[in-house]
Amino acid sequence: ESARLSDLVVLNCTRNVQAYSLFDFLSGSEEPPSFGANGSAEANANATSSPTVNVWSLADLCSLRGVLCREVCRSQHDQNLLDPLCAIANDTAPTDAAGGAIVLPSADDTDPGTEESLSRMLEKSSNEAMTLASYCVTGLQLDNRGLQGDLASLSGLRGLRFLNVSANELTGNVADFAEMKNLEILDVSHNFLGGNLDGFANENLKEFHAADNFFIGNLDGLANLTSLVYVDMTSNGLEGGIESLATLNTLQYIYMNSNNLVGNIDAIQELDSLLVFSAGNNSLSGMLPFSNEMENLVVLILNNNKFAEVGKAFEKMPNLQFADLSGNAFTDNVNRVLSTASPWLGALDLRNNDFSGVIETDIVDEVKNLEFLFISDNPQLKGRLIPDLVNFEQIQVTTVDQFLYYVVDPNVFASIETVSSNYFKIQNDFLSDDYECKDVTYEVDRGVSMQTIQVPEYTKQLYYCFTMPRGKFLIDPDTGNIVPFNISYFANVDSCGIIADQQAGDQQEGHKLLKDFIVPIALPTGTCDDKNDNFISDRVSMTVYVFGEYGGNRPGASKRRGYIQNFNFEIDVQSASVLSDPNTLLPYIIMIVLIVVLALVLSVIVGVTVSMYIAFQKQAKYRKMKKTAESAFVKTRKHSNIKTDNDSCIVFTDIQSSTVLRDSSSQLYNEIILVHDGLIRKLLARLGGIELATEGDGFVLWFESVPYATVFCMELQHELMEVSWSPKVVKLCNSA
Repeated sequence: ESARLSDLVVLNCTRNVQAYSLFDFLSGSEEPPSFGANGSAEANANATSSPTVNVWSLADLCSLRGVLCREVCRSQHDQNLLDPLCAIANDTAPTDAAGGAIVLPSADDTDPGTEESLSRMLEKSSNEAMTLASYCVTGLQLDNRGLQGDLASLSGLRGLRFLNVSANELTGNVADFAEMKNLEILDVSHNFLGGNLDGFANENLKEFHAADNFFIGNLDGLANLTSLVYVDMTSNGLEGGIESLATLNTLQYIYMNSNNLVGNIDAIQELDSLLVFSAGNNSLSGMLPFSNEMENLVVLILNNNKFAEVGKAFEKMPNLQFADLSGNAFTDNVNRVLSTASPWLGALDLRNNDFSGVIETDIVDEVKNLEFLFISDNPQLKGRLIPDLVNFEQIQVTTVDQFLYYVVDPNVFASIETVSSNYFKIQNDFLSDDYECKDVTYEVDRGVSMQTIQVPEYTKQLYYCFTMPRGKFLIDPDTGNIVPFNISYFANVDSCGIIADQQAGDQQEGHKLLKDFIVPIALPTGTCDDKNDNFISDRVSMTVYVFGEYGGNRPGASKRRGYIQNFNFEIDVQSASVLSDPNTLLPYIIMIVLIVVLALVLSVIVGVTVSMYIAFQKQAKYRKMKKTAESAFVKTRKHSNIKTDNDSCIVFTDIQSSTVLRDSSSQLYNEIILVHDGLIRKLLARLGGIELATEGDGFVLWFESVPYATVFCMELQHELMEVSWSPKVVKLCNSA
């Protein structure tokens, strides 16, 4: 800051109840501060009937547990916050110890486009203490503090970007956050907030956690949160449908469990980024949506609703990993549901429905990654399922003919998944000579243990490029929410006997939307020599481990799941010809470019010359026609009734491509000329025109006015188009 808060001194503090209320809330004070009769700090210090007013500095504010401040504010350790600003609010001219004027702090280095500078904010403010607190405090982590009362004390903190007051006993409604336009994360879950969601508009809010409160009404208010990525309204009293969510294209997570929602869920197929939709324990109904592809949907939880048909929905969810459809009224044939399930489906719960049919013995074999399967309490279901139990952690199937229950110790299962979870297996890969993996130089054949790659000897390095796998989504059994995880990789490369440095990838938030994230791994080939007798001189071996690190504190649960893959390439070094080496190819490229440029220049010159010649010929033709018309006009005047006292009009006619027609077939050309000339002379006589001259296939005609000449031209063209020309003439004209 150009003007520091250290310039401020202690001055009188009066009537700043809002600021004191805020600080009392943040500090957890049981008693509000008291003021003396005249409100000054000195009077408070000398008063015997009331305690001395608290002195608050920026250090006091920013050092409170759970208060996140800007670094520029945190660095002002000893500056009193309330007194000088209260004095300024009362138009008291502040001075320093020497009696000089005090300059207010400015904040011209604030984030552009998101906040006003502090100096401008102070100029417009009637409460500088709250303005400075609003500027300095950017986050509050006040969860599980036993806080009571409403949130009105925090409403002045307009600079907040992060607010977590979850697991307290607070009251209020969304109006308390209406002025916090910079909020990006808001967590008010597990409190006593209520009211509807109307009037809550914030284009910056990305996460809204409001589970276990008393919100009522419909979801229309959420439509004003245009950047929303995550919303959790579980266990409230919300009603109506979810149609208003269809416009929130940024939504990735929707939790609406345990409300009173009704209607269908067609809106979710409009959300291209949606990863998780959880709306169990409502009154939603109808058919699952199937009109649009939902390629990013990974988790679908609809237990305990009133849905009646799955239909073709699973065909539109190619990456679905977890589906809970239990406790509904589905009547589909169970074989159709299982046969259309995503190959990535890992958990499927179909209990307590009316699924029908005779279950096929091997119907789940095609769902290669299925680990949890529950099909019980479907009274009409028959048949026997004989699954391959190798991949299953738990399975429970009950039909009229069978009871099947199988379970594996989850800790054992998780330990196996540490190195062999298919969700982290590389599926899309190729070799490229480009670090950015823009071009596919070689396809990777994973069906062979050793793939031969022909590499020019001037190529010193290849890149193994792969698309980062989606990863496995795990659900916390206590909260029902997705367990956050980071997805990473590392690769060890032995390149023709030389051990390369381990290559590792930065952590990506796997539980968020990943769009075609391509990773390059360098494979040095400059030292490879297939002529050497040494076995390893032409071998590149690589081990890639892609894994996810999971959060959560579940006892005994593994924190990591991943997949290890090995790749081996035999490098067949190709001798480089003169024209194959880019270094020797450069002079030839330059020569070719020069020749092409020279050819282009010559073609431009020839084109211009030809165009000029054609233009000259046209001008000469027009001059000749004009001269012929003038001569014919002079000669004809003596033998006709041509009047020269009014404006008249001369018409020139010409048959298109007549030379080509004549050279192609003189007989057909003469046929055309006879018809053509006869029509012209017939129309000329009808409209009172005069034939001044005839040259080849062209006529020079005179009319006493422009309208007569125009009518003649239109009539002539119409008459020519109406002639029943012979097929030979038509063919000749088309070819010409």
